[in-house]
Amino acid sequence: MFKDYPKREQYLVFGSPSVRKTRGKSISECDDIFLALFEKIADINPEITIGIETNPPCYGNEYLTTHRECANILNSLAKDNVCFHLDTSCIFLGGEDIFDIYNKEKNILKHMHVSAPNLGLITEEQKNKLFLNYISNKNNNNNVTLSIEMLNRTKTELDMAIKFVTFKNGNDRKIRKCESFEGLFY
Repeated sequence: MFKDYPKREQYLVFGSPSVRKTRGKSISECDDIFLALFEKIADINPEITIGIETNPPCYGNEYLTTHRECANILNSLAKDNVCFHLDTSCIFLGGEDIFDIYNKEKNILKHMHVSAPNLGLITEEQKNKLFLNYISNKNNNNNVTLSIEMLNRTKTELDMAIKFVTFKNGNDRKIRKCESFEGLFY
């Protein structure tokens, strides 16, 4: 009667801009703190993957605001269970090229957030639509879970977002999905 699903991967996202203030420290000092902290956190349970998300300055973030900054610090950390995490809205708001970033990171991506600015309603917004079409057409997303990230939405709005993310011109995008309510109770 019930389908057997594979064991879910445990995945955490470090994305909160409110904890990424430099508080007068240099970027080098922030890097040292990050590396020492995530060296310890990664070793607590190597089966838990930690995704490091960029957050643009418009969210009040001051540290790890671009893909390049994240990639550099993750190369320095070199922990298998700490990786880059892609959030569509953060990449768009940061003015970065999501296709270039995806192509650089696609072999290690495990989880991505599909989102709108300020965790607003996800609609058939052109940038997200183009990106979702790209990854489903490239069929490079078999091991990536998509999480819909929105705040304070009705069931109807959530259903609309799920339909947008999972279907392309009436056809299933064949993307492994998980609907997330992260941030619903911030």
